[in-house]
Amino acid sequence: MTPLLGSGDFVIASRFYFTIRVNDVLVVNHPQYQRIIKRVARICPERGIWLSGDHHESVSSMQMNWVARSYIQGKVIFSIKRKKIVIL
Repeated sequence: MTPLLGSGDFVIASRFYFTIRVNDVLVVNHPQYQRIIKRVARICPERGIWLSGDHHESVSSMQMNWVARSYIQGKVIFSIKRKKIVIL
C-alpha cells in the first residue's frame, strides 16, 4: 500500500466534534513515539484504539499496542502535499 502521507507533507486535523471510525487517520500523542499520524485499524471500548501504518517501514501495531482515546489529538481532515491537496 502506498502511504497517504510522505515526509514533509502537512495535515490539517480537527480536535473537536469528530467520531472515530476504522480507516480514519488520527494524530496521536503516543507515550513512547511522541506525535504520530496513524490509521485506525480497530476500535475496542475497553482497550482503546488499535493503530496501523500505511507504509511497510512504519512503527508496527504490535510495537504501539492499544492506544487510549485520551492520547488522540485530532482527526486528519485533509493533507497538503507538495502541489496537491487530498481531502479525506
